[in-house]
This record gives sequence, structure tokens and C-alpha cells, in this order.
Amino acid sequence: MNILNEIIALDKNAAARAEAEIETALKRSAEEGNAEVKLRAEKVENERQKAVKLRGEQEKILSEKLSGAEKERSRRCKELSDIFDKNRAQWKSEIISRITEG
Repeated sequence: MNILNEIIALDKNAAARAEAEIETALKRSAEEGNAEVKLRAEKVENERQKAVKLRGEQEKILSEKLSGAEKERSRRCKELSDIFDKNRAQWKSEIISRITEG
């Protein structure tokens, strides 16, 4: 009976060691998985920050272009308005004379 008790004790010890190894392996696997998830999250965050920075730079460039285009439009409108104001009397006179002569 002694041998049978020893075999049962050895079997229980082996089962306990196997259980402990399985727990350790699962814990290690979970930690590695968590580390991988964390690394992916950091990469995603870095890429998001790059995208936000690039978007800001692009918005700044577009804003500057829009401002420049707006200034050019204003300049041209003023130029046309000045030409019209300068020639208004002459053009008005020509239009009236064409109407009355015709």
C-alpha cells in the first residue's frame, strides 16, 4: 500500500507542477499579449499624432493660399473699380450719345 500511496502522491505532485506550469505559461502569454496590444496602441497613437500634425500643417498652407487669393481678388476688384470710376463719365457720355444719335 505504501507504494500505491507514493504513486498517488507523485501523481498529485506532478499534476500540481503541471497546473503551475500551465498557469505560468498562461500568465506569460497574457503578459506578452498585453505588451503587444500596448505596443500596437502606441503605434496607432503615434500615427494619429502624425496625422493630426500633418492636417494642421495642410490647413495652415491652405489658409495662407486662401488669404493670398482673397487679397488678389480684392486687389483686382479695386483695380476694376478704379478703372470704372476713372472712365465712368466718358463711358456714360459715349453711351448716351450712341443712344441719342441712333
